[in-house]
Amino acid sequence: MVGSGRRWPTDTVATPFSILVQRTAQRTSWPTAIQYRGDIDGLRAAAVILVLGFHAFPHFVPGGFLGVDVFFVISGFLITSIIVSDTFTYKNFYANRVRRIFPALALVLAFAFVMGWTLLDPEEMTRLSKSIVASSLFIPNFQFWSEAGYFDAAAETKPLLHLWSLGVEEQFYLVWPLFLGVLISFKHPILAALILVSLVSFAFGFLLSLRDTTAAFYAPWARAWELSLGGVLAALNLRYGHLGYDVAGYRTDIVGVTAVLAISAAALWSGSTSPLPHLVASGGAAALIWAGPRGIVGRLLGGKVLVAVGLISYPLYLWHWPILVFARLHNGGSIPVAQTLACLVGSFFLAASTYWLIERPIRLGTWNRWSVVPLVGAIVLLGTVSFAGVSTQGFPLRFPEGVREVLAYGHYEYAKEGRALDCWVRAGDPFEAFNSKCFLKSPTAGRKRVIVWGDSHAARLYAGMRPTLASDLDIAQFTKDSCPPLLNFAGPCGESNRAVLDEIRHGQPDTVVLFAAWGFYGDWKEGTRLDGDLAATIAGIKAAGPARIVVVGPAPRWSDALPKLVYYAWLNGGKELPDRLNGGFSPDTFATNNRISAIAKAADADYVSLVDLLCKDAGCLTHVPGNLSKLTSWDYGHLTTDGAALVTKYMVERQLLP
Repeated sequence: MVGSGRRWPTDTVATPFSILVQRTAQRTSWPTAIQYRGDIDGLRAAAVILVLGFHAFPHFVPGGFLGVDVFFVISGFLITSIIVSDTFTYKNFYANRVRRIFPALALVLAFAFVMGWTLLDPEEMTRLSKSIVASSLFIPNFQFWSEAGYFDAAAETKPLLHLWSLGVEEQFYLVWPLFLGVLISFKHPILAALILVSLVSFAFGFLLSLRDTTAAFYAPWARAWELSLGGVLAALNLRYGHLGYDVAGYRTDIVGVTAVLAISAAALWSGSTSPLPHLVASGGAAALIWAGPRGIVGRLLGGKVLVAVGLISYPLYLWHWPILVFARLHNGGSIPVAQTLACLVGSFFLAASTYWLIERPIRLGTWNRWSVVPLVGAIVLLGTVSFAGVSTQGFPLRFPEGVREVLAYGHYEYAKEGRALDCWVRAGDPFEAFNSKCFLKSPTAGRKRVIVWGDSHAARLYAGMRPTLASDLDIAQFTKDSCPPLLNFAGPCGESNRAVLDEIRHGQPDTVVLFAAWGFYGDWKEGTRLDGDLAATIAGIKAAGPARIVVVGPAPRWSDALPKLVYYAWLNGGKELPDRLNGGFSPDTFATNNRISAIAKAADADYVSLVDLLCKDAGCLTHVPGNLSKLTSWDYGHLTTDGAALVTKYMVERQLLP
């Protein structure tokens, strides 16, 4: 990815390393320079176009991410060729890598930091700062690997996620010269060693992908085979003095056309996480490098347009993703096709400007001699400033106090007041996982008793009920992740729910409150399974005792975390916190509310409509009355304690709770 350019410079000073190289050459002399091949720049162009297609239009190019695999093979070929040349020195090699990588990287990191400062909330700015620090230390792949998981932010919100591949290459540049130097020093055959590295790394990556696809994606040892495969081509060229382009023309044409078709098929039809598409793309890239510039495909790749794109492929790769991400973040979600195309055009413009105005003068012009120290200093400075962003948790003092209070919900403590792991258990836990304090106490004269039953949303309702209702009110809580209060629900959820019904039968509470994110569990149209399940559950409770049954309808389901939506409304709406949002929530909530209301009323149960409480024609309420900074939800729809208290007071006013 980062070895592009019309000249692939080597060094001019012989060293003990190069003497060892000459001594171990067998069938040919070691090359003193690398002949420029326009078809390789054309192959770079094809690779970066695949990546851009995947990032801009993933439905049309679902396997475009394989362009990175092509880049890895190219880098392995070129870097190995440079290292085994008889003019190689470590000093000049690493200086040239700095001149090649750092100019565009520093620009893009600085751009991302400025845009983050302008657009991102503290939580997002903290993540971005971590990415810049990791990139300045050449370990972004490890950073993104460590972040992967259930609560990880979506890829579309990470402006520097694409730098994982640059991290793999930078780690390759650190290790590969030393590895080859050891081989040559001890007179081990390079070709055999590289073939072994390729096979071992591929086997390791394959086995790793079977149990941890994230690790197989980011780990450099699982990617080394692609870079080493390029090294095998360089070693073949070294040993035999040529690659496939000295073979009969029709053979290289067959290889070239087959490789293009294979890569195209993998990119256009593959969204698989298996190693096969990566093997196809890497093998195809190796075949095209082997086929050389003289065949039909080689001449096409060496055409002026593709070569021009190939020359700017590295800065183009760096620029395009943060531009797309910041455009989407500014838009609050996806962007239309016209805006996507504008982002790509802007990426090409910035890439060309970076290459011609900055990269070439630094690498090939008058700036070459003195550029290394300032470039390293720029990367260190960006890393240091970004470390401050991590330490301050995203520079929150950029914002007014009210906005800071809204953004603080990014670190909202939701578990303790919801009694997580005690009365709010995991989806697969048995009923016995509920702590003894979750159950009703022994009945006493005059003491009212309530059971709260449902999923994680019901757990968060309890968080507002407990401090709002009378302290002597006995409240039992049976709440489980992804488990609505439906007796006929399948699996551990249904088993647990039937045990809750037994507790209702045994404890005889005054009130049973049913609450869940109802819309998450399927279709609530009349006559559907869920429709009948809720009616059967209400009937079961009625049969168990005389308790009052209160069904709480769905809360507004936001398209993103509510604090983030409020922040962007503030950012784009005249710097005032909104009272309501008239967009950004699912319209399905209203239909679900109407259907559940009808089921509850038909079964003679009381119904609380959170839609009626929180939403009007002007939109849905974002905060509790009297304080714009006290939000009703900290994520897509779970109630904050303030929001749950608001709902509880509403239920008390309607005399639905004691």
